[in-house]
Amino acid sequence: MMGSLGPKKGTRKNALERLSRLSDRELVGKTLHLGDEIAFQALLDRHTKAVFRFILSRMSGDVMEAEDVLQETWIRAGRGLDQFRWRCSLRSWLIQIALNQIKILARKRSSRPTLVFEDFDGMVEPADVLTRLDLERATGKLPPRARRVFRLHALLGRKHREIATMLGISEGTSKSQLFRARILLSEAMGT
Repeated sequence: MMGSLGPKKGTRKNALERLSRLSDRELVGKTLHLGDEIAFQALLDRHTKAVFRFILSRMSGDVMEAEDVLQETWIRAGRGLDQFRWRCSLRSWLIQIALNQIKILARKRSSRPTLVFEDFDGMVEPADVLTRLDLERATGKLPPRARRVFRLHALLGRKHREIATMLGISEGTSKSQLFRARILLSEAMGT
């Protein structure tokens, strides 16, 4: 008898599956007006991976630090969800919150995040200020996949196997995208 009083197995999972079909606006409405914790979890499931990838692409630090930024992003989003006015997509709003958290972290460290440039022979050297700015500008103009691979490998030191897993591509694709990024960056920076 006791087992029939508690929640049925799989109920939360089934609810998440049903809610995953709803739009962001509908999920936010359920979260705000009904206090639906599972609707908020559906938003987390939908957007966490993309927001985390963005954070990793912008930070020159370890994964644990990026996870802290991600957690703070979701805390702030949860607190400010009732003030979100849909002038942009929910994901864009979350990414803006994440960017603000990265800036706050950089100020707390009282220095800007350091970018590193991996030389073609595998040597990693800190880039000077002008080169960092040029590199960031040129990196922003790369095709999306090449840009993600370059940032993960050359700026964050990830191995091709990790990149392949993170982005859902093969190791060979990761390597070819890195090669493509280096060629395009070399042309853009006149080197």
